[in-house]
Amino acid sequence: MQKQNRVMPMVRKVFAAAAVVVSLSIAAAAQTVADVDAIVQKVVGAKTIPAAGVAVVKGGKVLVAKGYGSADIDAGTAATENTGFQIGSITKQFTATAIMMLAEEGKLKVDDPVGNYVSDIPQKWSGVTIRQLMNHVSGIPNYTDGGRMVNAKVYSKAEILGLVSDKPTDFEPGTKWAYSNTNYFLLGMVIEKASGKAYPDFLKERIFQPLGMSSTVVKTSGQQIKYEATGYKLENAKWIKETLDDPSQPFAAGAIVSTAADMAKGDRTRRGQTLKEGVLG
Repeated sequence: MQKQNRVMPMVRKVFAAAAVVVSLSIAAAAQTVADVDAIVQKVVGAKTIPAAGVAVVKGGKVLVAKGYGSADIDAGTAATENTGFQIGSITKQFTATAIMMLAEEGKLKVDDPVGNYVSDIPQKWSGVTIRQLMNHVSGIPNYTDGGRMVNAKVYSKAEILGLVSDKPTDFEPGTKWAYSNTNYFLLGMVIEKASGKAYPDFLKERIFQPLGMSSTVVKTSGQQIKYEATGYKLENAKWIKETLDDPSQPFAAGAIVSTAADMAKGDRTRRGQTLKEGVLG
């Protein structure tokens, strides 16, 4: 078993229902911090988004980390670099990292069929490999398509998979590419089976804590996060509070809440700062 682990690519740009978390790696010839500041101010001012958390990283150094707009418009709470946002599908990169860590430890093989780890799935899915799930070449339909979900409803894992279990596969596994949240929902279940830990606990203990990402969590149903931004939608040129999807719905495909400051820590590790031997092992 390899004792040294390297965190995989984590972040570029994230749009949430409430706002946006951005972590930008700026090359020598790219925009200055002032340019980025002006761009984000313009976007927030134009009501494209109600708030943003921005971190600028260059050469492994965080040049700036700050917030823009309002984390809670009614309360008049300004967004900061420590405001939490739902990072959506960037969650998938953390999920893939967890899978590869377990593969390094010999607790799974990426060419194992998912049926070895997740029971009570359709036979037509059982032979799909973990690698095919990670690469979106499984052919398993996307459960967020088709308008079957109720956004505030708390779902069990079986209920989520049941949204598409009656559908035929989109194609023979490995023959085409098609983005499907179902792939990463299943990978979260694989992580739980292979590690013996709940998905939120595994990510906290093995990724977030070692990286010092103390404000990053996998959100669960009913969990209140004090520093999380309020969700909004724009109606008649006004921001109206929006009811967001219950976190049981995205699970390992998109339930992480993080901050600009924390995402910058992940970005610095992605850029070659290997974690000390044994920290993740």
